[in-house]
Amino acid sequence: MALAAENALTWDFPGSAVAIPYSEFSSISFLENLAGFLEQASTESIKRFAASTNKAGSSAYESRDTVDPSLITQMLTTLLEVNGHRIFPPLLRKRVRDDICWAGGAEKPWRRSAHWLVLRVGLARHLNFVYGATVGRVYYKFLLCLVLRSLIDDALEHVGPELLKFLQAKLACRLAKLQFEEETVSPEVYSASTSMFAILGTLFDKTIVKVNQRVEGIWNHFKKTVRRPIHVLRRRADQGHLHLTLSNSQHYLQQVLTYHEHMLNGHRTLASHRPTEQFDLSVTTVDKFSVFAHHYSSLSELETEIERSHLVAPHSTVNHEELCIKLSEDILFYLNAVAGAYDSNSEQKSMMILIVMELWVSMDQCASELFDLLVDYSSGFPPTILDILQLPCLTEMSRLQKVQEYLREREAKSRYPHRTIFDSPATGCFAERYFDGSKDSLRLQALLQSIETAAASSRSKKEQQWESLSTEYRGLRKSYSESTCVYTTSSGSVVHDDRRCRKCYLRRSSNRMRIDVHEHPLPSNPTRAKAVIFEINCPKAFGAYRNATWRIISALARAKNNQHSEPCLVLCDYTELEVFMNYTPRHGVCLASRKKSFLSTHYDKIRFPVSLDKVCVPNGLEWEYFDPLTKVWPGRQTQEIRFSEICQINIPAKSPLSSLQFSPNFAADSNGPSSYEILASQTKCPSGLNVNEFMAYQALFAGKTRRWPSILIELGSSNLNFSTEATSSLISQLALQVGPAFQLDPLRAAHRIFRDYDFCRSLIRQVNLRLDGIISNWREIDCMEMLLTLILRLCFISPKPIVCEATALLEKARSATLNWMRLLRMEIQKSTSAETSRRCSRYAFWATLLCRRTFDVCARKSFDNVESKELQPAAFECFIECSITLQDNLVGDPGALPLFSKNSLIRDIKMIYRMRSVLRKSLESSPDSVSAAISKVWQHTWNSTRRSFAKAIFLEPPYDWWVMLTVHGTYQKKQQTIHYHLLQGHLLVDGQLVAKLPPEHRGSLIIEQLFGKQSLLTYPSGLYGMSYTLAFKVNGYQVHIGVRNNSLIVQALARDTLLELIPREIFGNSSNFDLPSSLVGTCVHWLNLRTGIMEIRQQPDIWTSKPSNWRLDFHARTACRRTSFLVDPHSPTFQQIARTFDRFEDSGRLTVFQPEKGNLSVELRRLELSFFVNKRNLLECRQLRSEIDPDQDAGTWYGLNSKLVMRDATNPRQRSVLVPMGSISYQRNGCHVAVQVQYDDTYGRFAINDVLGRLDCPAEPRILYLKALLHACTSFVIPDPLTGRTGTEEALQCLELGCSQPWSPLTLRPLEVLTSIAKLTPVRQYYPRDMKVMQQVFWDPHLTTTIQHDDFRPTVEAIITQSQLLSTFALKKTKIPSPELVEHSSHLLHRNSVRYRLYQRPRLEQSHQGATLDMPYSARNCDQDSQPCCNVYESASLIRDWPSSSPNLAITSDLATHLKEWPLIGGCDRQFNQFLLSDLLELDIGLEWGSLINVCRSSGPMNMDRLMFLFALISFRAEINMEIVRALIAFATLDSLKSLEPPKWPYYVDFVRDHIPSADELMQLMKDCCVPYPDDEQSTLHLKISLKERRKLEAAVTAHEKKARSECKALAENILQQWPCMEPTTEGFPTYMLVNVSQALDIVRPEWLRLFQNAELSDYVERVQHVLDRHRTAKILKPPARPISNQEVSPASCRVGESLVLLKDLLRKAGPATSQNPNQGSLTGQERPATGSSHDNTPALTRENLNSKRLEKRLEVKHEIVSVFRETRELETILDGVTRSKSKVQQQYGRELKRSLDMLKILQDAPKDEEPFLPANMSTEIAKAQQAIREGFNRIRTALESDDLRVQWLRKAGLGPCITSTSLLEQLRSTSTAIFGGGMKESIVAYGVSITQLQQLLRIEDAQRKGNDQRLLEEQKNLGHGNWQPVKYPDWLLLEIDSNFLIRHDQVDVALATISPASGSNSVLQMNMGQGEFTEINTLRERSR
Repeated sequence: MALAAENALTWDFPGSAVAIPYSEFSSISFLENLAGFLEQASTESIKRFAASTNKAGSSAYESRDTVDPSLITQMLTTLLEVNGHRIFPPLLRKRVRDDICWAGGAEKPWRRSAHWLVLRVGLARHLNFVYGATVGRVYYKFLLCLVLRSLIDDALEHVGPELLKFLQAKLACRLAKLQFEEETVSPEVYSASTSMFAILGTLFDKTIVKVNQRVEGIWNHFKKTVRRPIHVLRRRADQGHLHLTLSNSQHYLQQVLTYHEHMLNGHRTLASHRPTEQFDLSVTTVDKFSVFAHHYSSLSELETEIERSHLVAPHSTVNHEELCIKLSEDILFYLNAVAGAYDSNSEQKSMMILIVMELWVSMDQCASELFDLLVDYSSGFPPTILDILQLPCLTEMSRLQKVQEYLREREAKSRYPHRTIFDSPATGCFAERYFDGSKDSLRLQALLQSIETAAASSRSKKEQQWESLSTEYRGLRKSYSESTCVYTTSSGSVVHDDRRCRKCYLRRSSNRMRIDVHEHPLPSNPTRAKAVIFEINCPKAFGAYRNATWRIISALARAKNNQHSEPCLVLCDYTELEVFMNYTPRHGVCLASRKKSFLSTHYDKIRFPVSLDKVCVPNGLEWEYFDPLTKVWPGRQTQEIRFSEICQINIPAKSPLSSLQFSPNFAADSNGPSSYEILASQTKCPSGLNVNEFMAYQALFAGKTRRWPSILIELGSSNLNFSTEATSSLISQLALQVGPAFQLDPLRAAHRIFRDYDFCRSLIRQVNLRLDGIISNWREIDCMEMLLTLILRLCFISPKPIVCEATALLEKARSATLNWMRLLRMEIQKSTSAETSRRCSRYAFWATLLCRRTFDVCARKSFDNVESKELQPAAFECFIECSITLQDNLVGDPGALPLFSKNSLIRDIKMIYRMRSVLRKSLESSPDSVSAAISKVWQHTWNSTRRSFAKAIFLEPPYDWWVMLTVHGTYQKKQQTIHYHLLQGHLLVDGQLVAKLPPEHRGSLIIEQLFGKQSLLTYPSGLYGMSYTLAFKVNGYQVHIGVRNNSLIVQALARDTLLELIPREIFGNSSNFDLPSSLVGTCVHWLNLRTGIMEIRQQPDIWTSKPSNWRLDFHARTACRRTSFLVDPHSPTFQQIARTFDRFEDSGRLTVFQPEKGNLSVELRRLELSFFVNKRNLLECRQLRSEIDPDQDAGTWYGLNSKLVMRDATNPRQRSVLVPMGSISYQRNGCHVAVQVQYDDTYGRFAINDVLGRLDCPAEPRILYLKALLHACTSFVIPDPLTGRTGTEEALQCLELGCSQPWSPLTLRPLEVLTSIAKLTPVRQYYPRDMKVMQQVFWDPHLTTTIQHDDFRPTVEAIITQSQLLSTFALKKTKIPSPELVEHSSHLLHRNSVRYRLYQRPRLEQSHQGATLDMPYSARNCDQDSQPCCNVYESASLIRDWPSSSPNLAITSDLATHLKEWPLIGGCDRQFNQFLLSDLLELDIGLEWGSLINVCRSSGPMNMDRLMFLFALISFRAEINMEIVRALIAFATLDSLKSLEPPKWPYYVDFVRDHIPSADELMQLMKDCCVPYPDDEQSTLHLKISLKERRKLEAAVTAHEKKARSECKALAENILQQWPCMEPTTEGFPTYMLVNVSQALDIVRPEWLRLFQNAELSDYVERVQHVLDRHRTAKILKPPARPISNQEVSPASCRVGESLVLLKDLLRKAGPATSQNPNQGSLTGQERPATGSSHDNTPALTRENLNSKRLEKRLEVKHEIVSVFRETRELETILDGVTRSKSKVQQQYGRELKRSLDMLKILQDAPKDEEPFLPANMSTEIAKAQQAIREGFNRIRTALESDDLRVQWLRKAGLGPCITSTSLLEQLRSTSTAIFGGGMKESIVAYGVSITQLQQLLRIEDAQRKGNDQRLLEEQKNLGHGNWQPVKYPDWLLLEIDSNFLIRHDQVDVALATISPASGSNSVLQMNMGQGEFTEINTLRERSR
């Protein structure tokens, strides 16, 4: 309930009240017993009243919740009522704001102190009682204020500013509240309050002032420490600072120049020719393609092995268990090997699924043989889910047919088709049935029994421990109650000695006592227990089968689920069962629980006292199946099993048709859209497509049986564009999809049409036509891919005659693609553009893949063991040429290729691996094909002879797929050795890759930096030390590549200039650098090896030398750009400048240089800013025309280290703040924070508006939100000087402004800033999440609590919601990721926000929010006429009335019957020693019957109080037998009962009244004591005796037994003759021959003694009953009826929120007296607080005086017109003709143009050199205007705060209404609900007018300083407020102030004419262009509405 209340809970005190006579209360006995009870109740943990929770069907104590107060509110109050009477005093209503906050690792949640609440309630009630309800409450409030004052004084030097301000706010609110009530209540309250304020007001005021001084002192010190120092710089750098130290790079540069010098001097080392056997062929193994190809080749090999293995049902002789486990391992190994290799590759995924399902079928057959119950459950794989596979060959389709047939048979045998082995344990599950009815049933049952036995033994030990600890606890508590605390005297005062106090030690010792719970290891549910037993002894074969099956389902047949739910415990980690574990897979499906075990919760230890049932608890776990690998609970999965998710029809994302992929009709396992749906979808046709193509594309999906006819039709039509990737891909995938089965036909329903010869020939004909159309266009790769798919489909599934025709068509396609490849190779060699080369290389790559695909027929034959001949020489030569070309044009990582290219390459690699044997045969039969193909790729130069090759041979393993051949040497060339990889196509010449850089160089950052992803063709280099040279020149440079010291070297040669590329890394790092990053990061450094000058070229012009490039002379150690020299980054000058820009820009990105004739300059290249040292020795920015302000105090954003304050170079009044626009980071810094904005390429500029007190910026969302974020992150408890608000208030104000609301969907960057703001709100969540009982708050430790405001997140969420709504109407749909915010509770957030507002300054928008109502608290201390209370009342009353005149009781008439109900009755031989309240409340009266009788018999009237408390506790339960209680009380109150002496036996068992033993009972006991008949012939001879002898022997036995019974009866009768006696004897007994008398007596004595004890008890009970009968009455005491009355409630105080004053309330007051008209104020008439003032006696320059002087100037200008230009005369002639037109419109238009022409003539003839009229001293006028604004503001503020003492207290504590220029002017808005007092609105309007006048003066001064004559003249002409009244149009006034301009006279005229035309009818006005008719006038018109 505490968390449900948004505000306070109203709680009435007292809930119940009892008055006790003083004589009774002063009784020592009563006080001792009451005090002892209260002490026990407050220190003892009574579990009966503790909160509890249900866990695993057992009640567990919830220590985190509060206890039930019934012991006090019901039991004690009822007992006290017996001694007094109920009263109903006036109620004290308290508003309680409790919180329940949980922190991780805590034992209990944090709550507000209950002791503090009790103290306040008691104090308030006492003062109300002494002084009356009203005056007493006033004294109570002042007393709390004194407590707060004392607390503040004590904490002043010890706590931080935030806590101090919070305590100050609480004190100020209470004082303001008292001040408010002083004027609204009775005179006596007023008198009391006034006197208290007179006495204490000064003390409170001093405390508040102390806090302000302390906080301001801390704050001022912090601001000084974080202020950026600005140093005065010299205009020119020292000459020594221009000398570059190059501490990082000089060694490397010197080495490069020295090496080159040595090479020139002849010190060259030439590499000798290596022997053939020394070539390192492993150079290709590190190539990315080789790794890629090896991975997929190994997968192909693995698949081949699996496919060729015998996947048939195992024979009976096979070890099914071993085979099942092996098949499971094979499945898992294959799935792990594939992993993500086939992602988004439907064809390969289909093959994978087929292989896995074949393995699963074999495994399932083995498992079914081992576990016959398995067949009764569903396999989980419906046969139809395999219909979507894409299989290219008939062989694979036949294999699929067999798998589906098995699945159908398996499905038919299933008895439970809707249940699987993965279902959660329930009745009928597999585990239960296996436990009950399998061959392992006995073994599992034995395991269950052993676990139960171990659990019973453990429980027994726990019971013994519990008994021992309980006894120890009782002893400690008893010793505690009997001891007293130790007090000592120190300095005249008595203090408690806690260290030597034994009583406190005993209390602590008893409170520390805990006991670990014992949890039963197995669930109480039998089915789940059997599932656990099965799991811990699970058969290995079944575990392997289950893991493999689920792995197939989770990896292939279910959609990926990102919402994982971790278990609390996995079975293999459960400690209680780990000793019984036999086989539990830790990496597969196993049992796990979402609920915690008792042993791993806070319930694992329980405090004493505690009952045994709370110590020994049932199992709290709920076991279900869980997969640790995928984090999925199989039994909870409801989605269908389907392979269509991974074998879907892939459509390229960039295609307009990609949207169809997400439609259910176009899923792989759907039947496609109907013809009606296709027709109806015409309106959904994407842009860029025609309707016919859109409909034809959809028609291909419709109907699986008519799929091929549809394809054939579209091939012959022009509906589809087959040159697009989308169309080609779709037809290829549809052609391969197997579709639904048709009987036993492997071609199935979709492909049966291939048995039709006519269809096949028609398809060949259409394919041939398409092939002819693209045969010469190498760009048609998509169409060729589709045509090859169709041709191969014909080859694989058509009849043999058709296959021959299809093969010929395949040869034709091979020839076409081979020709494409050769043409593209020529294009690449001829290309001079990198982009052209890259594009042609991509097409060449595809051409080689397509050409190699034509060999797929050979690969299939080789795999299917069909006799496959080697390739023809021409075909083999074509293959090798394609393979080499593929390697030449494959650039970068194959894994990073586009999806369809990557899938085609994978298919190609696997195909080549399958046909490896064919390739080897082909090479052996035609070895010359290799040399021929190599010659075509490695072309001859024009003057060289043709190469002569030796015969190609294969190398030995492990290089058995490498072919080696030698090129014979000539007199011109050396011999060369060539190696060629038959499968991968690598070509090496002398161990080096030909036409391509080695793989270690290909991916080098240097190569990528210079050439990007361009495919580089290379030749051997002619330069010494270089290895390769590029086949083409780059911008005139011949590029050479080599290796030096294991590092890649690039040199560029042009004419006689040799340049070497210098790597960037040598110039240092971000903290120690030789060159600024602007000359390193995006630059290329070319060192001239001859001159030693390094040119630094910027990208992208890295191959072009420019005069503007920096050049570093290594020998001179200088760097220059034209006439500017670089300043050394290690010099003092650079370091001084770096400190100026510290944390605004990285020092490494500063370029400091000294121009030859200019001043020292700095470039911030990333921010596109440049600075120079100006005449004031400050850095001035050229772009911003501002200099860095020596005063870096912006008045706000304190703690923001990344800000840089600038001021205008010509007008220092204009200041601004520059901030990078990167991400925000922060950390604590003393009392505040240090905020750092990460460096970014952009920056924000925020103008400091001193007039309005704010930062101005463009209305762009990202900048606006960044401003709010920076305000929020730098918020402090003191308002900022600039804004008058705290950072939090200003941030919320910014976010709630109209300009911050999105007008279009927000982009990513603004959303990121908003997310950062939202994260400032602490996360508040319920704990536990599903229970609303506690809250958990997550604070950011790097921020202060002031910054982490609860209103940020709701405000941001409202903005984001608005943006999401706008995205619905956006034309361009852009998917923006949702902000990543932690889940929170909106209710908790709102609740805390409401509470936080009580002690913070109210914001303007809060006035529009309704007050939050309090929630009544249903307290548990209310009266309850429950049965326990009635029992207490009766028992206490019976004792209270003793002794009385009528000691009659409502006692039972049959006490013995009640005693009979107890199996064990305690005797009277011991004293009553139960002491704990827990024991008394749960007392077993039967066990303590005798001891209770002793207590009562020994008690007299002086013990009445002790008995009253004792029996009140005993009877305080509903199930107590009150007749027994009354009987016990009678033993104390009736003397006649006390005189009866009870028997002294310790206990009585199975008591029955008047029970006398009988002979039969004794004989039954003694029957085993009879002497048995001795052995005779019958027992020894068995069947050998005759019948007569047998009968004789049987008669003897019968006689013996009869005599024994007779003696036994006689013995029993002799014993009974001694009754009653304690023990029978044998004296005088005759001799018994057939009865063992001593043994019989030993057996009889215990029972005899029990009966004797019960007989004595029966006799005593009979005597007691006789006495009771004499005092029995039928009257039962009941509590008196309590009158129902409406109790008076003490007058409640106003809510704390009412003490906060809102600005709108103050505006109702009368405004300040002023003589000024707000519509015509002078320039110095009004004011607003602003810095700077002047006391000049210069008379004010009035607006009227200024206007008259301006008018005179205009007239003089007009009369000085003496000439007209020729163009003007021509225009006048034209306009004269227009004005004489017959059209009235044209006449009016002509007259308007003539007026414009007249104005043009005035401007043309105006004197150009005339100085505009200006006041004599503009600074003085501005200072006076500022002073006037301050005075006007103070007058308004004084008027608002007058006659309201509340405001004074609140203002001192910073809680008064926010009165600033902005907040006052906001009240003038037409949408404002403020109600103004007399003259208040006019005063604020006049104040606003004065601000516009100051703004105009500032604009005039700015124009004057900057020499902007045009702008100066415009300001002089604009009189302002001449033809409109600001009081009438306050929105216009606000527009002027907000936009910093004055509305012109003509703009007002047009606006008024538009709003309300003088004619009263519709009219049109046209202003001249550029006169502001659109923006300003529309704004005025809208604001007037």
